[in-house]
Amino acid sequence: MSPYIPQDRRDDIPSLMMDIEGPGELNYYITAICLDYLDRGIWNTTDDGKPGYREYNEVMGVLTCVQHELYRKRIAKYEDIKCEKNGEVF
Repeated sequence: MSPYIPQDRRDDIPSLMMDIEGPGELNYYITAICLDYLDRGIWNTTDDGKPGYREYNEVMGVLTCVQHELYRKRIAKYEDIKCEKNGEVF
């Protein structure tokens, strides 16, 4: 899985997301998205229809991939610029 989904699916991002102010609200909305995804029951792999270890593990994997992709695409480039400006640490 990767974040590179078709453009028509990207256009559906709610405008509410554009009004996030601060890390607390960002955390809240990410958590709400994950919970909504889990609560919709699209997996239904447990007897009671509720999310189980597999579903929680899948969401945690997605969050890890988001972290890595953000680092790879944005933060590493920022750090390279700062390294050139201020010098190596190592």
